[in-house]
Amino acid sequence: MNHPSDISEAEYLFKKKYYKKALIHFNNIINKSVFKKELYYNIIKKIALCHFYLKKYDLAINFFKILLKEDAEDAEENIFNLGMCYYLQSNDYLFFQKTRIKYIKIFLFLRKNYPNSKYLPKIDKMIYNAFLTLKKKKESIGMYYFNKKKYKSSIRVFKQIINDYQDIFNIQKYYIYMIISQYKVEKEKENKNSSFEETMKLHNTYLQFYLENENYFLDEINLSLPSKIKKQFKKIEIHLILIKQFIFN
Repeated sequence: MNHPSDISEAEYLFKKKYYKKALIHFNNIINKSVFKKELYYNIIKKIALCHFYLKKYDLAINFFKILLKEDAEDAEENIFNLGMCYYLQSNDYLFFQKTRIKYIKIFLFLRKNYPNSKYLPKIDKMIYNAFLTLKKKKESIGMYYFNKKKYKSSIRVFKQIINDYQDIFNIQKYYIYMIISQYKVEKEKENKNSSFEETMKLHNTYLQFYLENENYFLDEINLSLPSKIKKQFKKIEIHLILIKQFIFN
């Protein structure tokens, strides 16, 4: 049995932003009454939004997930709201890493399935900032290994950055650090006559990237890199050129 007066009171409280009181009313209504689908979905959405505005994101997530399973009509809005729950939850240090990946996936799904969504300008900015934060975190790890002369580990991290973010950010400097790291690894080998084959491959890939993105990549001297790194890279390039001449002559 429905109770229109109770629903009106709950809606009034929600509109006035008395979310705690509105939530009590909506919960009482949903537990005591039977509704048509449209009204049921509306009440579930209001319960989800009450939890959202009260910053009870775990509870809001549960109700938005219910809507996504049953309410196909408002799927776009519900997907966005679910993503926003994870986005705002990621501000909590305890949820940072776990929820950041979740809201990125949700917003990318929204972009793909709703290419004309009104939410795109907002989520594009959030996706970019999320990727930027993740990239900076990985970069700090790569630089830690590099500065500690743990070059195999730094190669792995810089390679991951290049693979993950080459379509979003300029990755030129990560190639340079990776090439230097690979050169150091091969130089440390017992075989002093190393041909630096892996370094050569990396450098060739770097040059190919440079040629394909000549307006995207800078001459190394103009890059925002420590002068020490620029000098190291220049010496490595000279060494690789000499090796190539030796091989082909």
